Amino acid sequence: MSQHNMVLFFTLACFGKSVFEFLSVVCSAGKIGQEDDALKKLVVRFSEKAAYNFYVDGKICLPKLHCFGLLAETIRGTTLELSGGNLFVLKYNLILSVIGLMVTYGVLIFQFK
Repeated sequence: MSQHNMVLFFTLACFGKSVFEFLSVVCSAGKIGQEDDALKKLVVRFSEKAAYNFYVDGKICLPKLHCFGLLAETIRGTTLELSGGNLFVLKYNLILSVIGLMVTYGVLIFQFK
């Protein structure tokens, strides 16, 4: 009986560790998206402020303005996100999907017993 309890404890400990790691990865991936949005806003604001300063000073340099425009457009068009081999994006809604999947398979396994 003691060996059975040890195996059960080890299984539950591994399951708990796996759940903790999964939640940590998904929450970190969600924060990456939020930080990406904040970074985009800061860089676009910086490029617009620099372009405005060039305009106010009367030193409009078309190549620099063009570079700032390209920088802002590039940053707006790209997204920084964590994905699983470019097959799916890790976001907070993945937690609900995995929970639903586990419940579904749990029901199937109990029905076949």
